Amino acid sequence: MRNQSYQFTDVLTEEDLDSPRASLFVSKLTEHFKAIYLTVVRMVGNLNDVDDVLHDACVKMWSGFETLEDMQRFRGWACRIASNTAIDFLREKRAKTGFGLTDATLMTIVNSQKASEEYLELRLEVLNECIRELSEEHQNLVIDVYTHGKGMSTLVEKYSKPARTLYMQVKKIREILYQCVNRKLKVS
Repeated sequence: MRNQSYQFTDVLTEEDLDSPRASLFVSKLTEHFKAIYLTVVRMVGNLNDVDDVLHDACVKMWSGFETLEDMQRFRGWACRIASNTAIDFLREKRAKTGFGLTDATLMTIVNSQKASEEYLELRLEVLNECIRELSEEHQNLVIDVYTHGKGMSTLVEKYSKPARTLYMQVKKIREILYQCVNRKLKVS
């Protein structure tokens, strides 16, 4: 990402910074920032404009954050706001320059992006179901590798198994999870 040092605190006032709600907002924004950033990049295209659009989107997210009740939906909610902010920006740019993507084309892009996001969210939900079906040891290994990002030397020590065995185990678990997700979604 171009701007890895993005300051979410630029969106908040001094009073906001101390509130638990603001901490939750910054936490969720940080967790899903890459997806939000990529949404804006895909829509705007010009990296020089991305930061401005992203900042405007974050301001809108913060102002509407009180209305978001289900934090599990933050990513989709935030990406929609980012997408709508990008559309507004592109419309303004088209009005100023006299050329740009039509509203129909913009909506096609948004709908395609929304469908992809929804499908990926569904796959993630199903993946979590499949992970819960694994043995406790396999669940822990998945968490250690993909959530905590533990290195192989740490895993060798924790599980008292050779690296090759762990690599093979992770490969087998990945295949089991892949088949489980596809089976539950009826994908061949």
